[in-house]
Amino acid sequence: MRSLFAITFVLCAGCGAKVDYRGSMAADGRAFFRKAKYAAQEQGSSVSLVAEPEFYLQSKSERHLLTLRPFLRLDPIDQQRSHWDIRRADYVASVGDWVFGAGAGIFSWRVLSGVGVVDIINQIDFVEDASGNQKLGQPYARIAWQPGAWSFEIMALPVFRQPTFPGEKGRLRFAALVDTDSALYETRLGRWQPSFAARVAVNAGGFDIGLGLFSGVSRQPRLIAQITDERVVPAYDLTHQASLDVSWTIGPVVLKAEGFGRLWSRDLRFYGGAGGGIEYNFFDIAGSGVNLALLGEYYYDSRPADAPLTFFKNDAFLGTRLTLPDSGGTRFIVGAVTDVRDLRTYIRGQASRRFGNHFRVIVQVNAYVGKRDGLEGGLLRDDHAMLRLAYFL
Repeated sequence: MRSLFAITFVLCAGCGAKVDYRGSMAADGRAFFRKAKYAAQEQGSSVSLVAEPEFYLQSKSERHLLTLRPFLRLDPIDQQRSHWDIRRADYVASVGDWVFGAGAGIFSWRVLSGVGVVDIINQIDFVEDASGNQKLGQPYARIAWQPGAWSFEIMALPVFRQPTFPGEKGRLRFAALVDTDSALYETRLGRWQPSFAARVAVNAGGFDIGLGLFSGVSRQPRLIAQITDERVVPAYDLTHQASLDVSWTIGPVVLKAEGFGRLWSRDLRFYGGAGGGIEYNFFDIAGSGVNLALLGEYYYDSRPADAPLTFFKNDAFLGTRLTLPDSGGTRFIVGAVTDVRDLRTYIRGQASRRFGNHFRVIVQVNAYVGKRDGLEGGLLRDDHAMLRLAYFL
């Protein structure tokens, strides 16, 4: 598929079609504030290189679009963190109210800011961000009908993307190493077991409502401990999900909610999850051009201990976003997720500013407060800061 896309871009560049590109290349520096919990892990700081360009080819009629967005990271310490992915490589055609698409892409149904409760199409890229904000590209075929204020789509997902987890030398990993080479699947087809999804979305004034269905291989693994060593093996069951997501904008206020019900494994065991929150925006404070947003959300998940993995079973999120009116688009974001049961808290603060037309500097600090045991014990010791120097194409 990658070769076909490359040839198509070259051949069509001179045939009148519109060719465009964007994306970024960056150097990421990480410095950890605590000594690593495990002997083999990296100590101190490290620098890795990241590239995520994006190429577009659009027909004169604007009804046909080819997109290619690869992702590459080179890490000198953790071999698992040195990885590549095709985040998007697809063809999309629009014919009247119909949209047809095929290839690989990333799809999100979430409306909440802190945690995406209902997202289920793509697998999490655990090497990049265990919180779930980075996803692997998912092969798909899609048909959508978009007659106006509402839309209906169905998707076929022909293959399961096996996610990668941090290796023995990597930081931000679980207490036990995840043996992806021994991954287990509930069906004989394994990762080739097809999955299917459907969604209806409605926009009515300030309301945005989505109803989703999914049936196929679970995007969240169960982690099975091994008797012979300290590794865990990911197991992927069949799962069936119905979900609802709603957002309502009333002037500066945005109310958000999403939830799901799931039947998992051949036994069709049930659990559910939901989240809700509010975002309040202060626009152009005192005529200064400064914008401030305050966010609060809560998440609950009823899954039993032997169900697929989640970190967010009874958690609250508070966050703020501050944007300055300067030429560099300076922005500050701070958020914290707290487990209501034991008060473990994950805090992330980020500041970013553009310099000139192509460069952006991003500083991020991640801190963990609370007990440092359990499966996520390795994560909770890894307070760190990240500095990114990015060049945008």
